[in-house]
Amino acid sequence: MDRAFQAALAEPCSGATQRIRVLSESWFATQVYCPNCGRETLNQYQNNRPVADFSCPTCHEDYELKSKKGTLASKVVDGAHSSMLERLIRMKNPNLFLLSYDPKSLTVVNL
Repeated sequence: MDRAFQAALAEPCSGATQRIRVLSESWFATQVYCPNCGRETLNQYQNNRPVADFSCPTCHEDYELKSKKGTLASKVVDGAHSSMLERLIRMKNPNLFLLSYDPKSLTVVNL
């Protein structure tokens, strides 16, 4: 597993949040397999989709990726509250991946 982000992918991005989203999602798409069924690749949902970022076409599990600079804390910042409530009501909740990264070396520290 290669822990390095591909920095060139984020060059067109203007803000730090947008850059890390592009870098972490790109890394995830190429380095992570489905932990539920073992499929080697996951499909990435279109940007700004509420709640989930990736899905497995084999077992139909959804995955959400949250990235944080430095060490993971006891709280995770989430997206829109209404979107999460809707998902909970429908009982279709994504699996959660928490990724921490080093902003200087642009590498994954923990997943």
